Amino acid sequence: MPVSVTEIALLREALTRADTQRQLALEHLIKKAEEFETLFQSSPLALVFAQDADCSQVLQNAAMDALVPVDFWRLPGQASQGGMGIETLHHGLPVAPPDRPLQRAAASGQPVSAMELELRAAGMPSRFVLASAEPLWTEDGRPRGAIGAVVDITERKHREAERASMIAREQSARLEAEAANRAKDEFLAMLGHELRNPLNAIATSIEVLNRTEAATPIAARAREIVANQTRNLAHMMDRLLSVGRVIANDVELMCQPIDLAAMTRRAIAVARPKADAKRHQLRSELADAWTLADAQRIGEVLEQLLDNAIRYTPPGGTIELRLRTEGERAHLSVRDSGPGIDAALLSKLFEPFVQGQRSLDRRAGGLGIGLTLVKRLVELHGGSIDVRSGPQGTEFELQLPLLRAADRASDGPCQPVAQARRVLVVDDNADVLDGLRSMLQLDGHTVLTATDGNAGLAMFEHEQPDAAVIDIGLPGIDGYELARRTRAAGYGGVLVALSGYGQEGDVRRALAAGFDAHMVKPVDAQELRRLLASCR
Repeated sequence: MPVSVTEIALLREALTRADTQRQLALEHLIKKAEEFETLFQSSPLALVFAQDADCSQVLQNAAMDALVPVDFWRLPGQASQGGMGIETLHHGLPVAPPDRPLQRAAASGQPVSAMELELRAAGMPSRFVLASAEPLWTEDGRPRGAIGAVVDITERKHREAERASMIAREQSARLEAEAANRAKDEFLAMLGHELRNPLNAIATSIEVLNRTEAATPIAARAREIVANQTRNLAHMMDRLLSVGRVIANDVELMCQPIDLAAMTRRAIAVARPKADAKRHQLRSELADAWTLADAQRIGEVLEQLLDNAIRYTPPGGTIELRLRTEGERAHLSVRDSGPGIDAALLSKLFEPFVQGQRSLDRRAGGLGIGLTLVKRLVELHGGSIDVRSGPQGTEFELQLPLLRAADRASDGPCQPVAQARRVLVVDDNADVLDGLRSMLQLDGHTVLTATDGNAGLAMFEHEQPDAAVIDIGLPGIDGYELARRTRAAGYGGVLVALSGYGQEGDVRRALAAGFDAHMVKPVDAQELRRLLASCR
C-alpha cells in the first residue's frame, strides 16, 4: 500500500541519518581521544590514571615515567619489584602505599590536595615532589579510580636549603661577631679594672709622699709601692703589645739550640715564690730534650703556663711539670690539681680575651690574653699545644720539634741567628738601599752597596761578598744580567733577587739567571735572615 511504503522509506532514512550521526560522533570521540592521549603523553606535568579503585590498572605519561615506575602506584601484591624499591616520606616520616595520594583518592573517593613527598631510592639522590589526586566516579556515584598529578620540586627544595644554609651562616657569623664584640667590651671593662688598681696605688702613694718626709718608713714604703705598681703597668703593656704583634704576625724569632730541661728548671725557680705563697708543691720530671727556639719567647710560654697553674689552683695544690721525647717531638706538660675548666670555655680557651667567670674582687686577675700568646708563640716555633681538663685538674701539653744532638747546628722551624756576613746590596733607590743597609748592619753584617749594575759587578770582582741582594730593575745592566755574569765568573755565594714583581714567571726567570731566591718588595726580614744564615 502506498502509506506503508512511505512509512518504511521514512524509517530507512531516519536509520541512515542516525547511523551517519553515530559514525560522526564516534569519529569525533576517536579524534578527541587521540588529542587527549597526545596531550597526556606530551604534557610536562607528570600525570597518572588509576582505572579502578584498587589501583591495579594504572596508566602514566612519560613525565611520570621519569620520576617513578608504574608499579609505584600499585598496592603491595599487585606491583613487581620495580616499584617497591622507592621509599616514600612525608616530613621525614614513612608513607605506606595505601596512604599515597593516588591510592587514597581512588579508594576513598575523597580528593587529596598537594602533599609534599620525598622519594628515596638506593644509589640515587632524593627527589622531592608535590602530589595531588582527584577521584573518578561511576554513574551510580561509587569511586572507580583517580587521576593524579605530580610536580618535581627538587631544585626548589635545594634552593630553599641553600638559602636556609646561607641564613644560618649569616646568623652564625652575626652571633660570632656579637660574641667577639661582647668579649671586646668585657676586655675593655676588665682592662679598666686592672689599670685602676695600680694607678690607685700609685696615686695614694704620691699623696703620702707629698705629706711626709722623704726619709720616713712611710715614705719608703710609698716609693716601694710606686716602683712595684709601675713595673706591674709596664708588664701589662708589654703583654698587650706582645699579643698584638703575635696576632699580626709581626714577630721575629731569633732562634738557637735550647736545652728545654734547663729552661724549665729556671722557670720553676722563678715561679717558686708564688707557689710557696699558696703552699703549692712543684714537682718535675725532666728528660734531656733540645729544640731550636727563641729562648725569650719560650721563657714567656713557660712563665704563662706556670702562672696560670699557680693562680687557678686552690691553696695547698700540686703542680707537675714533665718533659719527655717521643719520635721527632719534645713534649712538655704542665698539670695542676685545680677544679678544671668548664667544657663550654675549653673549646675557645686560646681565643683573645677569653676568661672564665670571675668574682667581683678579681683576685685571680689577668687580661685573658696569656693563652692566646702561648698558642701563637708555640705555633711560630713549629709546635702545637693541647689542653685536657676535668674535675681532678687541668693539663697543658706543648709539643716542639726535637733537635737531635747531631743536628744542633742546623736550621729548624724558625729563623736561626745568622753569623756575621759580608753582604752586597745593589739598588738604585736610595731609600731602599739605606733601609736594607741599616737592617743588615743591626743584624751584625758588614754591608757593601752599589747603585747600578756595573758598579755591582765591580764590587763582586774586588770585594767577593758572602751574599748579595740585587734589585732587578737596575740602570746599566739589569739584575738578571748581573747575576748571569757573576755566576759565569765563578761566584758561589748566595744571590737574592729583589723585585716589585712576584708572578711565577718572574720567579722562574730569576732562578734561571742564577739567583738562589726571589723576594718581592717590601723585604721579608725573617726570610732574608734565613737565606743569609744558609751561606756557606
